[in-house]
Parts: sequence; structure tokens; C-alpha cells
Amino acid sequence: MTAATLLLLVAARAESPAAEVTLAQAIEAAQTHNPRLAVADEQVAAAAAQSRSVRAWLLPSIKAGANVLWWDSASTVPYSEFLGPLTSSDACAGLEEYMQKFCEEFLAGMTSGLADGGITLRDERTEQLTAQATQPISGLYGISQGWRAARAMEASTRSERDQVAAEVGVEVVSVWVEAAKVAALERLAAEALKTLTAHEARASAFYEAGLLGRNELLQLQVAKSEAELNRRRAEGGARLARTHLALVMGSERRDLITTPLDLERLPRLDLDPAALGSAVLDISDGPQYGALQHKAEAATADRNRLQAERLPQIAAIAHYERNWGVGSLAIPESWFVGFGMEWDVWSWGRKHYDAQAAAARARQAEVGLAALSDGLRLQAEAAREEALMAEQAREVRKDTVAQADENLRIVQARFEAHTATATDLLEAETLRMKAATDEITAAYDFVVAVAKLQQALGLPIDPLAGVRW
Repeated sequence: MTAATLLLLVAARAESPAAEVTLAQAIEAAQTHNPRLAVADEQVAAAAAQSRSVRAWLLPSIKAGANVLWWDSASTVPYSEFLGPLTSSDACAGLEEYMQKFCEEFLAGMTSGLADGGITLRDERTEQLTAQATQPISGLYGISQGWRAARAMEASTRSERDQVAAEVGVEVVSVWVEAAKVAALERLAAEALKTLTAHEARASAFYEAGLLGRNELLQLQVAKSEAELNRRRAEGGARLARTHLALVMGSERRDLITTPLDLERLPRLDLDPAALGSAVLDISDGPQYGALQHKAEAATADRNRLQAERLPQIAAIAHYERNWGVGSLAIPESWFVGFGMEWDVWSWGRKHYDAQAAAARARQAEVGLAALSDGLRLQAEAAREEALMAEQAREVRKDTVAQADENLRIVQARFEAHTATATDLLEAETLRMKAATDEITAAYDFVVAVAKLQQALGLPIDPLAGVRW
């Protein structure tokens, strides 16, 4: 952002007299603060984040879990439940007499003191920690195609953002030009009022001297009143135009005024009309074409992704687990590595039809791309013709103003010499006013036509620099 534009935006927040804004400053400010562009920027940010999210599926996913549980009570098994058979009277039955006595003494010694104890299967509080890493293998192709689709959609949103920027640029040009045109017409109305006031004063003197009829004086007075009304209308239109300009610029200030536009220094198109019919425009780099082109690529990649999902999904798995308070019979720590496979063998054709729908969208995008190419070429041709006609109209209006000025000069001289009536003078003034108004309108319409041509050709929006290709 230039220093001049930064100062303009800072001044817009302060209480200060109205500040002038050039067309270049208005375009630059809108590129930073226009609400439509702010929305488009957020869409680009969302698409970029989505692309990075899909890319992450190519890498291993690591999950960790932990829990601490308090049970109603510990779970134990008394020794007596599984030592009972050993301490029963028939545990040593069937042995030789000397062995039977030894068996009874041995069992009595082994089970001594364990009658009231037991084995813990789970403490009242248990803790667990798990970690697992999963790496897709067969699904890498489908994920890569999903990433390709996400990147294409990100590129599409960037192209759409560029398209919005061009549209905003043209909108700013149109609004700025309208504000500048209304301001010029306001100045023209003020000049007309000043001229008619002078004519009325002169006519009053002629009337007092008996050289002019009262009806002619009344005609001039009515014309003066009408000029005053036109000036006030122009003032109101100028205020509305300045407010509209502030809105599209994204400025909080409502009293910005446009710098006067030098009608004599407007750029020329420098186009050869004879070559326009055979000119072939390369619009493949334009944002609108690029946006649809990226969407077509995304549709193709999405079709490939859905087709790949119909195959078995194989992944490598690594798992670790650590337990506390689960008793002496459980394994406190364990891990494993291996492979897992999941195959959606039959889902009533859902994946098949999803793939068919994606393929149809891809073909639709390709057909739309071809149609858009032809449409953009036609739009560019129409924009060039409109710009050429606007340039020709501007040249004609310049000549008309010169003729109207000369006619007014002659009629004024005749009026001074009392050989022309007030009606003749008013007609000459009206003709001159209309010619000047038409010249201003044609000049500013030409600036807007150049901006639209630049948009159609995919060029930066800078109508005062002209068009070259």
C-alpha cells in the first residue's frame, strides 16, 4: 500500500475537511477493505486449511488415551475357593500310608496362614495408558487423489478471489467515475447558473431601457430558477455518490471527494479496428477460466478417490498399552505391531454410484470449461467493441462542444447587438449545456468501458493507463 493511500485511510477516521481521492487510491483501498474481498480472502484461507487437513491423512495418525477409574470395590478371589480341594480330606486318599501322612503334613504347612487371604483380580482404582499409530498403505492413492482435489479447490478459490478483485475493481471504477461525473455536472450546473444570472441582469437592464420585452425577461428568469434547481439536484446526487464510493472502498468516511479528471488527457485505446475481427484472445490465464479449470481437475481427482475407496483398505498398526491396578493375573504392559484390513464388500452399490456421480461431475466440468472458453471470448469481443464505440463517442462529443461554444458566442454577440431574442440565447445556452453534459458523460463512460475491457482481457484494472496487448 502506498503512503498516500495509507494517509487517506488514516484521515478517513479523523474529523477533518473533505479529502480528495484519486481513482488509483480508491482501487487500492478497496482491494484491502472491500467486504466482498474480505469474504473471498476467508474462503481462500478455509480452502487452504482444508487442503492441509487432507494432506495430513498421508502421514501416520497417532492416538493416545488414558483413564483412571474408581470401582465400587476391589475384586478378589479367596484362597479357600481354589485351595479347598487341596485341603479336603480326600486330597491325599489313595496314597501309601507313609506317603499319605507326608502329603497331609505338606498340605497343612503350605496352606498354613492363607485361610483368610486371597488373590486380587482388580484394585478398587485402576489406571490405563494406551498409544496407537496407524499408517494407511493401500489407501495412500485415494488420499493422494483427495489431496489433489483439495489443492485444486484451493487454487479455484484463489482464482475466484482474483475474479472478485477484478469485479470489485470495475465496481470501484464505476462508482468513482459516477461520483466524479456528478461532481463535474455539479460544477457545470453552477457555471450555468452563474451565466444565466449574468444574462438576467443584462436582460433587466435592456428591459428597463425598453430594448427587451417582459416576456423575454421572464424566460430568462424561469431559466435561472431551473438552473438553480438543477444545481441543487446535482449537489444531492454528489453526496449520494460520495457515500456509495466510501462503501465500495470500505472506508468509514462519507465525505471523500474525487479528484477532477482531465478530459483532455484520457488514454487512447490504440486498437486497430481492422484487426479486431480476426484477433484471437488468450484467456486461459484469466481468473474465471482458471477457477472452473481447477474445479474440473478437482472433480476428476474426486472421481479417482471414490473409485479407490472401493478396494480393500490396508493399514499398518503399532499399539502400546500399560495398566495399573488390574491384579497379578493380568499383563501390566504389552505392545504389538501388525496390519489391519477393512473392506466394504457390499453396501448396496453406494460407493459404485458415488463414483459414477463424481465421474459425471468431472465430465460436466469439462463441458462447462469448453463453453466458458467460448463465452469469455465473446465477452471480450463485446467489451472491446463497447470500448471502441465509447472512444468514438467521446471524440464526437468533443467536436460537438466546440460547435456549441461557437454557436453560443455568435448568439451572445447578436443578443448584445439586440438582433437576437432571449429565446435564441436560451436555446444556445441549452444546446451548449447539453453538449458539455454529453461530453462529460461520454468521457466518463469511456473510462468505465476501458475498465470492463481490462477485466474481460484478464488485465489489471487501471483504466487511466489504457489497454495494450
